[in-house]
Amino acid sequence: MEVAVAIGTDPATTFSAIVPAPPDVEEYLISGFLRQKPLELVKAETVDLEVPANAEYILEGYVELGELRTEGPFGDHTGFYTMQDEYPVFHITCITHRKDQSTRLPSWASHPWKTPGWARPSNASSSRSCNSPCRRSSTLIFPPKASSTTS
Repeated sequence: MEVAVAIGTDPATTFSAIVPAPPDVEEYLISGFLRQKPLELVKAETVDLEVPANAEYILEGYVELGELRTEGPFGDHTGFYTMQDEYPVFHITCITHRKDQSTRLPSWASHPWKTPGWARPSNASSSRSCNSPCRRSSTLIFPPKASSTTS
């Protein structure tokens, strides 16, 4: 199953992703309603999905249904920890980000370590600059692992 994760979206889009809406109501529709204008979408680089044009980062890839790995514990948005469990594996095929990206990272639970609240990674060396907000400025593509066959 193809997947795209948008990080660093506007508050209405972030909020619309967690609203307990009916399954037939698209989150992008809620975001547009809250913003009082349509959410601008662009085609993802390596998956057949549309993503928010103004997101700071887009992670693209796929999930193989049934492929699980043990992960955790995780800090949860409720202030508690989710214990170690089996979770689907997200295989990343591409990461794109805006030029001079900066996004506030949430700290949802109390951590034994101190995580800085702001992230500002350096631009990738293979950056593709673009002034339009609806284009990604850097792209890193990770080719899928080649299957090994013997003759």
